[in-house]
Amino acid sequence: MSLKKFFLVASFLFTLVACNSVGSKEELVARIGSEKIYMSDLEFLQKRQAIAKNTPQFGVLFNETILDEAIAAYAKSVYPGITKLVQKDIEDEKVRFLTIVFQQFHVMEKMGFSQHELEEYYKAHADEFTLDSAQTFNDIRKSVAEKLYLERNADSLDRYIQKVLPTYSTPEKVEFLYAKNPSLDLAIQLEDQIKKAENLEKITSQLSLEENSNHPLLQIDTIKKLLFGAKAMDLNAPPQTVSIGDTLYYTVQVLNRTKREEAVLEQHRETIHKAFINLYFQDMMQNSLNRLKEKYKVELIDIDSSQLQKYYQENLESFQTLAGYQVYQIENSDSLLLQREVASKTMSLEEFRAKAELYDQNTFTKNNKGFVGHIKKTHSLPYGIGLLPSLFEAFEGKPEGTISPVLKAPNTNKFHVFYLEKEMPSTQKSFDRVKASIKSTISNDFNFKFDSAMVVATANSQVLLTEKNIQLLKNEIPVHHQSAFPREKLIQILLQWELYAKEAKALNLDKSWEFKAFVRQANREYSNKYYRDSLKQYRPENKVALENIYNRYASFIKEGASFEDLAPVLLVFLKTPENVFKHEYYLNPNRYQSFANLEDAKGLIFKNIASIEERNQWKRLQKDVWNTYNITVFKENLPPLKKIGALDSLIDEAESFYQDRDLENALTSWDLVRSVYPENDSAFKNASFEIASIKNELENYVEAAAEFRVFYDMWPSDSKAEKAMFSRAFILSENLKQDSAALMLFKDFSIQYPNSELKESVEWLIQNIESNGKLAEDLVAKINQLEADTVGTSVPKESEQ
Repeated sequence: MSLKKFFLVASFLFTLVACNSVGSKEELVARIGSEKIYMSDLEFLQKRQAIAKNTPQFGVLFNETILDEAIAAYAKSVYPGITKLVQKDIEDEKVRFLTIVFQQFHVMEKMGFSQHELEEYYKAHADEFTLDSAQTFNDIRKSVAEKLYLERNADSLDRYIQKVLPTYSTPEKVEFLYAKNPSLDLAIQLEDQIKKAENLEKITSQLSLEENSNHPLLQIDTIKKLLFGAKAMDLNAPPQTVSIGDTLYYTVQVLNRTKREEAVLEQHRETIHKAFINLYFQDMMQNSLNRLKEKYKVELIDIDSSQLQKYYQENLESFQTLAGYQVYQIENSDSLLLQREVASKTMSLEEFRAKAELYDQNTFTKNNKGFVGHIKKTHSLPYGIGLLPSLFEAFEGKPEGTISPVLKAPNTNKFHVFYLEKEMPSTQKSFDRVKASIKSTISNDFNFKFDSAMVVATANSQVLLTEKNIQLLKNEIPVHHQSAFPREKLIQILLQWELYAKEAKALNLDKSWEFKAFVRQANREYSNKYYRDSLKQYRPENKVALENIYNRYASFIKEGASFEDLAPVLLVFLKTPENVFKHEYYLNPNRYQSFANLEDAKGLIFKNIASIEERNQWKRLQKDVWNTYNITVFKENLPPLKKIGALDSLIDEAESFYQDRDLENALTSWDLVRSVYPENDSAFKNASFEIASIKNELENYVEAAAEFRVFYDMWPSDSKAEKAMFSRAFILSENLKQDSAALMLFKDFSIQYPNSELKESVEWLIQNIESNGKLAEDLVAKINQLEADTVGTSVPKESEQ
């Protein structure tokens, strides 16, 4: 299973992705040799890519589908055994296909209705839906499902409307002045000033609030009642003051009031309907999997204890207590005291404990005569002592009764002396003690292999998942993605696939047109993938040629790579046309100036163009396959069939774009000519000149100059080589301001083309560059003077009369 295939299906996990639907009738629209394309194939892909039939993108999709089918047919004819490989992959993937069909189409598009129900509803309400000439029922199926859902759930919808419609109302709004004062007397004075409208901007603040605003003033109940509600202040009412405790008074004056405007259903019906429908989708995303678990009585089976026991026995050394010591201590801020009274002495444990009662400043240990207890290597010591690595070094290999030197704790900067009562060797932890940690460890170990027959989940008391299913899924996940897929997540992914597939089968979705179209599309994709991979496998007759390439150029392509590892890349090298090598060589001469000639440089050239050339070789193969089959289109209103890769078609297209001044698309078309037909020297040459000319028109002067150089270097005898050399020299001078390079090139031009029609222009340009632009300045001055003289001597029409 390829990474592409895994993420094709994994991208739908844990999310029911909304997507439009496709047609139900298996209408034949095209034939490629003996292979068939149905309308459902196109509509399936159309909806996956979210494009409409009346768009250019649908035309591209139609042609690509035809091409994919042609390549799949060709692959089956030249690759023995490919059909069985593809059929096996599809069989392995059916559960995932059914999951997608259930999620995307049955749930998110059909909203749980059957195809028949939706078609019957459409027939009865056809006048409510619009179809253009290019559309089918499937283009509006989601809209039909939504209408039917609203009708079937009318009672719930009515209750929902009653609940949410008030939230669409426009709330009452009040504009008012307010101020706060520390005393009632000041508040009364303020009321008088407000009545007289004296200096209001200095003594009050102005606000505009809605009744549901979350403003601090509206948190004060008495103020809110002044502004809103049955006893709210009228517009003409005098200012009023309310007290908040004994030291705060608010004075309020209403300036303007906008009454509440109740929502009208007709104005919000569509929005409310969409919100009601979204509740269905939210419920399905959050609860559908759990409902299916209940329906099919799913039980998750805990990891078999024997697996845990086996891991325990195989890793006994990992489940031992850390070795350590049982110790006493004396902590004191005076290191000299500890050295004099304790560290320098030899004493019994009882004598050390007595010293601890005298000198220990650690409250916790002093009360217990210095007792610390069992300490373990690499662990922090208790009672605020912290990490003390030097203690373990001090006691290493020492007998019981040893007293440590004075030690300074790095975290607390306090001084300690310790007494070694006894050494505590490591002991084996019991299985029961470590059982939970073993389970956690092996569950999060992506590479741990359980017994493949171990049952992971059951449905209706029947085996649903085994460890083998998890192992197969693990094999699909690339190393750099593995951390995102712990075992529990893999189990949930597999459960979702299995349960949605079960439900899909219960609904006969495995017989639906969606599933059939999905399988046919997978057949095309997998066939093409296997065939493309097969092209990277060399045949015995190519081995000598490939070994010659490897021996000469491998160090440039990928130093240190073996012949077998490099063979797929060498096959691309072997098929790379000479014109492709030449073009890169002349396009970037500075890259290859250290090589004596083109042949010597080919290794580095190929390294620089390998990825592009591999894609182009696939395009050339597509072109050849396209011309292998007789293609018939049966449906009239489908987009025109474009002969992919046909030289005359590509050239016509490029010239048409250019005539319409669509220079970007013209450039793309000419580049395709050069990519697909590199062995056609005439086509490659013509495309190269046109590409250089268009890049010049697009003011991409650096690339234009480089392409013109390629042209006259590759085809010096061509009639257009003269124009290419002149164009490059002119760009260097006029646009890139590289006069020195332009001067050399113009002089070379004079020698190579002494009889050119451009001779006089070139001579003038040489003289202008050598004069540092003086000739051009004089010419411009003369032209300006001529224009001025012409204007000055012109006779007005009135005078002529």
